[in-house]
Amino acid sequence: MSANGVVFRPLVLLIILVPWPLASDRPLGWAVLGLVVAVLLGVWSLLAAVGTPRTGLAMRPLLFVVVPMLAALAWAAAQLSGLTSTAWASPLWVEAQAVLGGETGAAISVDPDLGWLALMRSVTYAAVFFLAVQLCRRGHRAEAGVRAVALTATAAALWGLGVYATGNSTVLWYDKWAYQQDLTGPFVNRNAFGAYLGLGLLACLAVMLDRLSALPMRRGRAREAAERVLLEALPWLLPIAVLATALLLTHSRGAFLATSLAAAVMLVVAMGSGLLGRWIGGLVILLIFVGAGGLLVSAGDVTLTRLIEQAELEGDRGNLFRLTLNAIAAAPWLGWGHGSFASAFLIYRDLGLPRPVFYDFAHSMPLEMLMDLGIPAAAMMMLSLLSAGVICAIGVVRRQRRQHLPLLGLGVLLLISLHAAVDFPAQNPAVAITFAFLLGLGVAQSFSSQRQLEEDAPISAVGEPGETPPDPPR
Repeated sequence: MSANGVVFRPLVLLIILVPWPLASDRPLGWAVLGLVVAVLLGVWSLLAAVGTPRTGLAMRPLLFVVVPMLAALAWAAAQLSGLTSTAWASPLWVEAQAVLGGETGAAISVDPDLGWLALMRSVTYAAVFFLAVQLCRRGHRAEAGVRAVALTATAAALWGLGVYATGNSTVLWYDKWAYQQDLTGPFVNRNAFGAYLGLGLLACLAVMLDRLSALPMRRGRAREAAERVLLEALPWLLPIAVLATALLLTHSRGAFLATSLAAAVMLVVAMGSGLLGRWIGGLVILLIFVGAGGLLVSAGDVTLTRLIEQAELEGDRGNLFRLTLNAIAAAPWLGWGHGSFASAFLIYRDLGLPRPVFYDFAHSMPLEMLMDLGIPAAAMMMLSLLSAGVICAIGVVRRQRRQHLPLLGLGVLLLISLHAAVDFPAQNPAVAITFAFLLGLGVAQSFSSQRQLEEDAPISAVGEPGETPPDPPR
């Protein structure tokens, strides 16, 4: 087993376990995830420092991903530290000092305690992305990671369907206290579970596309081709059907639309890049179209009704966005503090939101990011994600093998970006860690194996099975 394999296996185990205990979305879950990922990163860094393993991918190709992300995280830490100029401190600290008559904080952030928790989570997700980039340079590891996500998501979907069919009254061993008409599986929030199912569905789709890409197509043998396509696709069409059914029963409009659009883009790009031939691609689209139609008729009535009858900006959400924009305008450059939305938003809440609901999220991650970090730092974080997407898009075109892996990275980025525009899926640890892992995996496989510096140095005399030669020269 190689040194990278020693770190990779616990990381995959973490990816498998993270959705089950209420999606790890509790303070204890955040702390455990942060600790485990920190240990894995520390072990990998120690091994890399002594040359075992050697770095899987140099930093130069990742500059536009790593540098903007580090800049955004550094600014988040500066907001919370209280070490910045007192002229930058939130006016709330000045008012508090006047009322209390003593020394108070002088941080940019209005709620540093919440901010440090948010920063811990953000650093954890960034570390998972980095580990995935370094550990998934070898193709067999990347393939294993994708299958782990696909099968774990399918298992969560089956669990959710079982609970839904037997009364939908529990979340794990707890009585269900929210979303009692919606399928949520081991999650509490239906929208987060919908996003997680979408990630699993795209992982299954990517594996299916890879299997189909190896099929030869002979002219004049349409029936034989259709049979072979069905035979190769069926092992992954079944979990796709399970995931799609569960996704529809979450009744999450955002997750349904984002997953549908991301899957459609993956299919179009697969055909345009040569991963799928025209005839095979057409047959796959026909199969998916027929299956999707059947699922919509049988399980999609509530979701379709919500799509048709309710607009996203109706009711609270439109006013929530309006007030968030007001808060952004009040502190456009410095922000209100990373993770401080819940506290800062109370200043701007008005009678446009009359319901007795506590808004701890903006229901739009770009808006919340702009409010918390300020425009410059939020732009850096968005640039980092955009750069990762560009790398994956280039990888789909340039790679001669395993094109489905950068294609998956592109697909999951599109899914989360679309859904995050109207909700907060990546605030959920299970969704965020799975997304970071798949995106990092896609970035790692966007570069030819010839760019890898050296083979992992083995810990034992027996190497890992499944090592593959580099891409042939173009």
